[in-house]
Amino acid sequence: MGVLNECLAKPHVFEHKGRKYKVSLINQDIKLKWEQAMFQRAKDAALGMRDLMTPADYRAHLKQLNDDYISGNYGMDSVMGMKAMQTPQGGLLLVSLLFGVDSTEAICLISERQADVIALLQVIMHESFPGLVGGEGGGSPNGESKSGGARTEGDVCHVA
Repeated sequence: MGVLNECLAKPHVFEHKGRKYKVSLINQDIKLKWEQAMFQRAKDAALGMRDLMTPADYRAHLKQLNDDYISGNYGMDSVMGMKAMQTPQGGLLLVSLLFGVDSTEAICLISERQADVIALLQVIMHESFPGLVGGEGGGSPNGESKSGGARTEGDVCHVA
């Protein structure tokens, strides 16, 4: 990760059941992990369909998956990535990546604190893409940190 990302990508802290989660902004590392996970899902789906295809069709399908990957079609900011983010599985993947947890723990966080997780994701999106998401400032849904100034690493977004 570059120096600029290191300076800008300080995590929020999300507390739940006595555990503190450092929640990352969307940086190049998160984008890469998203892209890799989406490509893996496509490969898994292709493998599941292999018996339904001729060997030539399967090879052509794998070539198309590879071409799509090289073209960036599995990226977070691609049309496919944006559509995927709006699905339950895409949202689960995003929470898993940002919170640094596996899907089982992400499901627990979402089911037990859905409103708080959604609110924090809105903040993360705003801070990660300030020119693309409405509103001004950052750090909380109303644009201010708990300290009233710029958000710091110690800010706790939601407390259990």
